[in-house]
Amino acid sequence: MTTLAGSTPGDIDAIGAAAKFHFPSGLAIDPFNDIYVADRLNHKIRKVTSSRVVTSFAGTGNPGYVDGDVGSSQFKFPGGVTLDGDFNIYVADVSNHKIRLITQKNELQGSAIGQAGDHNVTLNANDGAGGSTDQSFTITVADVTPPSGFSVVINQKPITSENESSISFTFTNAEVGAAYSYNFNSTGGGTDIIGTGTIATASEMIGPLDLSSLGDGSVTLSVSLEDTQGNMGLPTTDIVPKGDCLDGTGGVLPASVWYADNDGDGFGDVNTSMSSCSQPNGFVPDRLIVMILTLK
Repeated sequence: MTTLAGSTPGDIDAIGAAAKFHFPSGLAIDPFNDIYVADRLNHKIRKVTSSRVVTSFAGTGNPGYVDGDVGSSQFKFPGGVTLDGDFNIYVADVSNHKIRLITQKNELQGSAIGQAGDHNVTLNANDGAGGSTDQSFTITVADVTPPSGFSVVINQKPITSENESSISFTFTNAEVGAAYSYNFNSTGGGTDIIGTGTIATASEMIGPLDLSSLGDGSVTLSVSLEDTQGNMGLPTTDIVPKGDCLDGTGGVLPASVWYADNDGDGFGDVNTSMSSCSQPNGFVPDRLIVMILTLK
């Protein structure tokens, strides 16, 4: 049998026998062969490495009850230690009548967008007696946050026969470098307009696009973004009316909606509540004649 660390009562961080404990009462060993010791009368949790280096791991050394980081926390006669699978440490804090938890953080903190990628890390370890070694490795941080907070707006409202072949839409707060995919469809039917690309600026404008194949009705634009890590965000939409015959609220009226011949020219008159409507050439519906006869 040999002495790993400690000698006479005291509170000294050092190597092997030069270190001192005062009534060590419980210990636990992690997978790296580091030992965590409940140093009861020093009111601390001490750490002993496989190379016999002893340090104060948690607790100020003053008896009390304070939660916080390991350097400012306080225990009162800690008497037992154990670890879980995530290397969190549980302490039986005897005179505080509590079970205390010490968490160990092993991950990078912060925004995934700012930290995503490869990071070169160098660790330096020393034995406290002049010997040291460096270990270099690479940590890869993945971006797991999908694009969000962006919006799109169709720049032409309403869409008419005069502008339907030159439609555009604009992003707000788009993630630069993300791939976009869009789809235009109409309640009036027709062939959907789809496309893809890559965001170059957060306020990028896409177009001109030809929407003449879509029927008159409510046109919906749906756009999704997928970032360079393959995270797909929720789609965002914009809706505008399409047609040459619109009512006063911007709703689309079919070209066949006409009214009685109030001016006697043989053609149906457009309802004055419509903001824009062009009469089809040669349009003289039978029902219009019936309406006129009924009125007389």
